[in-house]
Amino acid sequence: MFLNKSKEMEQIFEQIRSNKLKEVNLSGKCIPDHLKELAACLKDNGSVEKIDLSDNVLNPMDFAPLLEVLKTNKTVRELQLSKNALDQSVFESLIKDCALETLGLSDNPIYSTKNIETFKDLKTLKKLSIANCRLPLEEINALIEGLKTNNCLQYLDIEGNNIREIQDAKQIGEMLKTNTTLKTLRLTCMDGTLENMEEIFPIFANALEKNCALTSLEFCSTEDRGRHKDNCDLNTINRVLYRNSQLEDPTIFDFWENINKRKRKSELLTCAN
Repeated sequence: MFLNKSKEMEQIFEQIRSNKLKEVNLSGKCIPDHLKELAACLKDNGSVEKIDLSDNVLNPMDFAPLLEVLKTNKTVRELQLSKNALDQSVFESLIKDCALETLGLSDNPIYSTKNIETFKDLKTLKKLSIANCRLPLEEINALIEGLKTNNCLQYLDIEGNNIREIQDAKQIGEMLKTNTTLKTLRLTCMDGTLENMEEIFPIFANALEKNCALTSLEFCSTEDRGRHKDNCDLNTINRVLYRNSQLEDPTIFDFWENINKRKRKSELLTCAN
């Protein structure tokens, strides 16, 4: 554990005060006693864009000084807080009050949040990981409902939470039919929780036929995919994900229209030469 005023920590704080750092990596440094000073350094800082405080056993009281600074700091865009002891109050405040683009909160005992519906109104957050946060099913359902109209989030990891039933898969499928920005969705927690994984394949295949944004969907293991490699619905899922990854303009749904667009562009360039 760091001693107070350790030389390494003092050097980091001095660099922050001098606006010489873009990234601050304090992962696993056991820094609860240093967060007040870190917050003071960041108060008038205009250079730090990413902070990694993962694996520090931080609790809400430890984190409070930094949280207050993040509410007014507009420079920090990425915050990694995995493997701490932060609860739903911190989660809610980071979501509602801070201008973050990337937030990593996996492996924290969030358990619940009354205001998870605020995902409907997100303005800045593009990447979120809340894997293994012990969120109950009703909270996950509220999140999925909010994503139906969210036009900001691009990456979501909710692996290891309570998503276990066919009905959950159906709700996620309904969200994918209308969401236009999510590119990566990790749900691998479904793996092995249903007696027949083949029940999930048609749900997601049908939903993705109406989706032109998602390019990565992880809902079962590589081994499970291998066992069902000849399943037509799984092949449809893979085909649509590939199609979406090739779209130059995600507002253009038809894959072949994009291919023709590329060909026309190539022909014009050839003629010009």
